[in-house]
Amino acid sequence: FKTPSQWKASLKVDQIFNADLNKFGIPIDLGDDYQLAVQYLYTNTNNGYVWENLSQTSLGLPIGVAPDGRPIYADLNFAGEPDAVQLSNSSAGNGHVISFALAKYYESGFGFDVSYTWQNVESVSAGLAASGAGNFRGTIDSDANFPSAGLSPFNTRHKFAVNFSYEKSFYNNLVSRFDLFGVVTSGEAFSHVFDTPASGDNGLFGRTDSGGGLFSPILANDLLYIPSITNGQFDDDNVVFASGFDEAAFLNFIDAANLQTGRITPRNSDASGWNQVWNFNFTQDIYALDNSDFGRLQFVLTVENLLNLIDSDWGTRQRGLISDTNRVIRADLISRADLNASGIDAAQALLGAHNPAEICAQQNDCVYRYNSFGSDPTSNLDAVNSLYKIRIGVRYQF
Repeated sequence: FKTPSQWKASLKVDQIFNADLNKFGIPIDLGDDYQLAVQYLYTNTNNGYVWENLSQTSLGLPIGVAPDGRPIYADLNFAGEPDAVQLSNSSAGNGHVISFALAKYYESGFGFDVSYTWQNVESVSAGLAASGAGNFRGTIDSDANFPSAGLSPFNTRHKFAVNFSYEKSFYNNLVSRFDLFGVVTSGEAFSHVFDTPASGDNGLFGRTDSGGGLFSPILANDLLYIPSITNGQFDDDNVVFASGFDEAAFLNFIDAANLQTGRITPRNSDASGWNQVWNFNFTQDIYALDNSDFGRLQFVLTVENLLNLIDSDWGTRQRGLISDTNRVIRADLISRADLNASGIDAAQALLGAHNPAEICAQQNDCVYRYNSFGSDPTSNLDAVNSLYKIRIGVRYQF
């Protein structure tokens, strides 16, 4: 294992320009000394980190193939086999960040500063747990042992920031300053996954051992397969639906989430709702040395989440799903031969430690049986950060 590292490259352009539109035939002069900054940041993983459960890959236990082509490992949780998690390196993952910023300050004391940032950052593993076993169990992918790069859970696709300010000395050199600062961001990324039960004998693609604390047994981290659709109806040889399955609701869900059909959903392909927060800050010099930015005694008033102070229904913030996963489908695997002989509902679910991996030896040996549909709330109220806060104090600037 090598120390994690990455390559970075950045290009930035700063430009001061005048906004006299007369040269374009428009009789408007918006003034001069506008400050424009454009920056691009590229990152590439050199030595990232990835976890593999050797108990599933290196002990000779059977490895099957699911209808969508992903591997089916032995269910260590059902078999009572211990985990053997190995930490190694991965070079997959990169990031692209582009930002634009524009600022202007007027002699009257007014000023503004606006910016926009776009991100597309991919990683293999979030690495949020305190142990190797926990990090392996927290891997969201169609193959937890050999995950590919996907959109990072920390990626914020869009961010807008704006600051309006006014500064003036109303008496002697004592400065009064007002700032209104707002941030608008797109939502937190999450993945659509199978609702694999944490206990019992239906591990679907194989669970890890039951030991290990918070992430045990494994969370529902198997990316969801979306069946093919033809003329508004499901038409996929890899999937059958149990009696009572709400196909209409599932179709509406796929359409609303704009999911691609006939494939495994990519990691973090969806996001919770947008958020915005507006803060107000007022500073008033009480005492200041002549012609100096130092030696100032200031009164400070800060209001965080100003909109919530104005109206209790405003300024609420939404958080994404706690585990970054939306558990959508409760499913099992059935053999294609049993399906043809017994029918959809009578076919036996493949359960136990090795049974699914042994019977589903080839991709066409088995099919999914989707038993029930249900989607988690994709946005949750962040009560603490939805409240306004007021701070009043005195600050001395050396």
